[in-house]
Amino acid sequence: MLLDRSRPLSKLHVLQGLAPAANGHRRVVLYTQLHHAAIDGQAAVALARIVLDTGPEPRSVVPRASTRQKAFALGLSEMLRGALANEAQQVAQPIRNLPSTVDTFKNAAARALGGSTLRRRAREAPVSNFMLAPPMPLNVSVFTGRACATFRLPLPELKALGQAHDASINDIVLMLCSSALRRHDRKTQALPRKSRVAAVPISPRIAGDTTAGTQASMSLGTHIAKALKRLAHVKAATQAMKSTMGSLKSILPTDFPSIGVPWLIEAATTMYGGVRVAEKIPQLTNLVISNVPGPPVPLYLAGARMLTNHPASNITHGLALNITVQSCDRSLDFGLMADAVAMPDVRDPADAIRIAFDDIRALPRPGSHDDDEYGADWARC
Repeated sequence: MLLDRSRPLSKLHVLQGLAPAANGHRRVVLYTQLHHAAIDGQAAVALARIVLDTGPEPRSVVPRASTRQKAFALGLSEMLRGALANEAQQVAQPIRNLPSTVDTFKNAAARALGGSTLRRRAREAPVSNFMLAPPMPLNVSVFTGRACATFRLPLPELKALGQAHDASINDIVLMLCSSALRRHDRKTQALPRKSRVAAVPISPRIAGDTTAGTQASMSLGTHIAKALKRLAHVKAATQAMKSTMGSLKSILPTDFPSIGVPWLIEAATTMYGGVRVAEKIPQLTNLVISNVPGPPVPLYLAGARMLTNHPASNITHGLALNITVQSCDRSLDFGLMADAVAMPDVRDPADAIRIAFDDIRALPRPGSHDDDEYGADWARC
């Protein structure tokens, strides 16, 4: 549902009439819409720290008078002048830095190839994130309808699984998504021979910086049948992405030239979808998978405890599925958003993630007797 452009790009919906909780307490849903142009996942967490309380007793907030101007007028000439100046800056900076940019890309590619060579010597499959994504049914233009699904998994057990397999929480999340997508693709007879590639947003912000802006991309290993080999692939791909993004962060733009005029961008997006460009050009990624660290403690709003905090992110042309997860107290809350035409039953991949969670629970631990050749034949999914 599009936000009204004539009003602030945020809206809160209060949904009532839910069945009471097991203890008889009333339950209410608060559905928040925030435009991605104004806030991203990490900035949303920072905003939640301001709005929510850490205890059932709301804290006292001393109102402070705003020092900002109450009203202002921005004429068309000033808007265009400021927008075009910003676009000129965005275009000029990469051109000005072109020599160092080329060297940075060359060095990053060399490191990626070098890492692959080392892995080949270690008799492991080379892992590279420098690849085009295989064409998939979800790499299509999107329309106005949306299909969504939510569920939660226990965070302490996910952390324990990560420690057992020398993997981070993010590795486990990507492994769950990889296994679920492989299962879904096999069910729909659409499993590609190449690995699916996910856009994985990475924040370029340093610790303590709460401004908005993200970058992203990685191979999910969906072409690998054995689960432990696939987990090893995901861990290697994550490490390769981190090492590459570290060197590329200085040259990646945080904003892309857009002429600064919202109605032109909206018209261009509509035209892009109308002529089905997404179906005609090679794709760099197949979907978006985002993991946003949330509050590690219970939070409250007006005395009511927040039980879950399911994210609902956006989809774009060519990327008709978005999987976003956010930790909340002792759970990991999943939110899947898809185009209603491309994937009307988004509950199917959501259920596949829960099945993948049971599968990874059953995997042999590294170094155990069953850990021969990255897992026996039964460890296929």
